[in-house]
Formats: sequence, C-alpha cells, structure tokens
Amino acid sequence: MKKIGIVTVTNHNFGSILQTFALQIVVRKMGYDTEIIKYHEPKSKKIFRLRNKEYAVSRLKMLFKYFIMTLRFRKGRNKLKLRFTTFKKFVDKELFFSKACTNKKELTNISKSYGTILLGSDQVWHPMNLYMDFFTLSFVPTEVNKVAYAPSFGVSSLPKSHRKSYKKFISRFNYLSCREESGVKLIKRLTGKNAQWVCDPTILLSSTDWLPYLSDKVKFESKYVFCYFIGDNPSQRLIVKQFASERGLKVIGLLHIDEYIPNDESYTDYAPYDIGPSEFLYLIKNAEYVMTDSFHATVFSLLFHNNFYTFNRFENRRGKPTTSRIDSLLTIVNLSDRKVPNQPSMDYFNQVQKINFDDIDSKLAAFRQSSIEYLKNALKV
Repeated sequence: MKKIGIVTVTNHNFGSILQTFALQIVVRKMGYDTEIIKYHEPKSKKIFRLRNKEYAVSRLKMLFKYFIMTLRFRKGRNKLKLRFTTFKKFVDKELFFSKACTNKKELTNISKSYGTILLGSDQVWHPMNLYMDFFTLSFVPTEVNKVAYAPSFGVSSLPKSHRKSYKKFISRFNYLSCREESGVKLIKRLTGKNAQWVCDPTILLSSTDWLPYLSDKVKFESKYVFCYFIGDNPSQRLIVKQFASERGLKVIGLLHIDEYIPNDESYTDYAPYDIGPSEFLYLIKNAEYVMTDSFHATVFSLLFHNNFYTFNRFENRRGKPTTSRIDSLLTIVNLSDRKVPNQPSMDYFNQVQKINFDDIDSKLAAFRQSSIEYLKNALKV
C-alpha cells in the first residue's frame, strides 16, 4: 500500500494546523502511511508573481499589517515569539512532513512515490492561492490519483479571468469534494462535474477523539468567557465585556491573531500567549461561553457542547462579511440564530434558544459518516 501525500495549508494558525492534523489522523486510522508535502517556494517565483496586480496588492496589505504590528506592538514581540514557539512544538510533535521541495521538478518527482495526492482542506482554492500553483496539483502526473478533500474557494464567485485556469486544474482531479455547498455549485458550473459536500477535517474526529490532544497547561479557577476574534470590530469587544460582567464571568482572550488590534488591549481579564493548538482546544472546552468570529472556534464549540455566539467578520471597511463557511455550518446543524446580528442588544443573548446538543451530535455524526465514506472510496486505488 503506497503512502498518501497531503497538500494543505500549514500556517501557524489554529484552524489551519488543527484541520491538517485531523486529516492526517483520520487517513492514518484507515491504515495508510501519510506525509504532508513540504514546499518552500523560491523567492524568485514570489517576485515574479508580483507582476500580477491583484497578488501584489494582497502582498502589500500583508506587509503593511506586519509593519504596523512591529511598530505598535514592540513590547509584545516576545509574547508573539512565545505563541510561535508553542505552535512549533505541536507541529514538530504531531505532524509528519516529507523532505522539503523547492521547485516543480522536485514536487513532480516526490509525487510519483505516493499512491494518492490528497488536497485539503482550508481555503486552498482561494483566488490568491492560484498564483502559487501548488494547490492546483499541476505538478502531479496524470497517472497518480488526485483527491480533493474539503477544499474551500473562500469566495462565492470567481473573477472571469480565473475561470479557465480553475476549470483546467479542477478537471484533472479523480475525486472532487468541497467544504461549502457554494463551492460544490461552483465546481459544477466550472467543470460540469459533481462534487460531494463534505465536512471540515476537524469534524471528522468526534469530541472523544480530540480529548487526548488537549493540554491543561492553562487551567483557570474562575469561570470565563473565551474570546477568539480575528477581525478588528471594537463593538464586538465591548459587547463581550458587558455580557461577561452581567454574568459575573472573567474574559479570556487570544489577542493580535492576524494583526495588531488596539481594542484587544483593554477588554480581557487575562490574555495568555503560550497557547498552541492543544491549549486552544482546552480553553474552548472549559469555557462557560465562547465568543468568536472564527469558523474553527465555532466547530469546536459544537463538538465540545459549548454555549457559543459567532459574530460576523468583515474583509474590509465596506462591511462585506467573510462568514459563508460559518453560515453553511450553522445551517447544517440548524443553529443560524447563534450568528450574532450586527449591533445586537443584550436582549438578543437572553432570548436565543438553548442548544439541543443531542440533535447537534446526531447531525454532525451523519455528516461525518458520509464524509468518511467519500474519503475511503477516493483513497482505494
């Protein structure tokens, strides 16, 4: 039985690392040896990609965020390094990587050693990732089985200039699936092929499966609201503070996740930085409430039977939300009322219906089973 090569996102981001970990665990439980294909894109190729205006603008925004973080959060550099170190310990211990590849020829050669190349999950098919030409699997020979597991486009429609490229590389896959229903429809429109709607890899594991990977390094005596906000909406922080105060709870938050956010400095009672994926899971499981704008924090709240509220996150100042994947998930479990309206009053939190977790478990179990069956069938080569 040949090994499975996994191509996915491995950024030091809680969701990215945990979905990668979950997919690897599930495939290994099926009896396959796995490796995550490590690719270090050459600097020359990155520079070449800057010729594309859309990509160049995206990179400039990212560099600007980093510059602001460095300038305004100087005193917190050691804290951010601590978070990075804690992440790295988890990655080094739990994830299995191939030798590093630095060009397309090396990627093609290593792909021949696998029975299947498994792509997914996360926003690997976002238009910004197209320029990297890694998540397209264009380097994989025709004879190697290519399986897409729960990739996400991150958008509901594609620029016209990209559609031909998408159609070409997606059509090469032997098995197609998507994490959002909107993505399934997009694949059908692009290629005429049917893709299966499957769950995020983190849902492939039950709450019981996740328990051995929790770390209690960050125990708290007080009852608390756990906050994990990636967006920078100041009103959401104020709402959390008021919500916790009215219930006599402390606020624990993970701060400056994607960029420096001044409002993060004043709304928490405690803000630990030595938090990796295992500690992140522990904080969610043991919270009285979870307040978040994150897809994966919402997923783990469902798995661990937490009272949770999910807020909108906006991709720009014009107020365009980036929560289609959360909407899709909450629709499946019939909990759309847990999506917090913009500018909510405290009455909203008092009136929302109690969660029936037996019903949630049943819905997630069915979704999990159909997704595992897809994966089993796709890997049988």
